[in-house]
Amino acid sequence: FAVSDIGYGNVKRRINVQNEGDWAKFEFSGRTFTDVSNEDWGVALLSDSKYGFSARDGRLGLSLLRSPIDPDLYADQGEHSFIYCFMPHAGSLNDNHVREKANVLNSPNLVVITEKAEISSTIPVEIEGVGCRLEILKKAEEGDSYVFRVVETNGRRGSFIFHGKGQYQEC
Repeated sequence: FAVSDIGYGNVKRRINVQNEGDWAKFEFSGRTFTDVSNEDWGVALLSDSKYGFSARDGRLGLSLLRSPIDPDLYADQGEHSFIYCFMPHAGSLNDNHVREKANVLNSPNLVVITEKAEISSTIPVEIEGVGCRLEILKKAEEGDSYVFRVVETNGRRGSFIFHGKGQYQEC
């Protein structure tokens, strides 16, 4: 199976062709990575901006450009810039750092502008926990509160600790 990262989850897809439906699924979407692994080892393909992956016949692929002529005759023409990484690893997907490396590849520098018009490169909260990621942080529409979303990334039960920084209270 190939496991692909999608928004707030993963999708597991068969990589061996067993019927006509499998044959037609030569390419599939993924957000930051696609991984093929067993309990002992695996390989992952990470991308910062390309979302068309393929895994079949012992090959793991990434579509870098498309050239459709409809509806835009000039689609994907011109200069392009992107980053992708091939990452062999020990252990299964949940036992290595594929997700973390993909997140680093896809995380631009973060700037937080405070009410005092100060610019900071740190965020006012921190999440501590295995397989947990702070995905969204925003100021509440009313009051001095913040709204945050934590995503569990390993597909299994887990826990996290939420730490506030500076003027924020620890939760």
